[in-house]
Amino acid sequence: MPYLGRFAGFVEKSVRATTTCLIMHDRNKYRIDARAAGRAVLVRAQVDRIVVLPDRETVADHPRSFKRDQVVYDPLALSAGVDA
Repeated sequence: MPYLGRFAGFVEKSVRATTTCLIMHDRNKYRIDARAAGRAVLVRAQVDRIVVLPDRETVADHPRSFKRDQVVYDPLALSAGVDA
């Protein structure tokens, strides 16, 4: 019999962000916005994305890495606060 219910397509877990703006998921580190540093956040692991939400507001959205021991960040987001 086919499943007729709704399928969420992601897994969520609560983790604590480091004070250096990183969260850990599947042995990889993902950079988050400084607003969530040191706080408990919700990590939503989708098939192809990692989304981080401290209070249902997205503070990070990265392509998911299936390699190990990687640091994933957006260089454009890091340079946005730097004046030229």
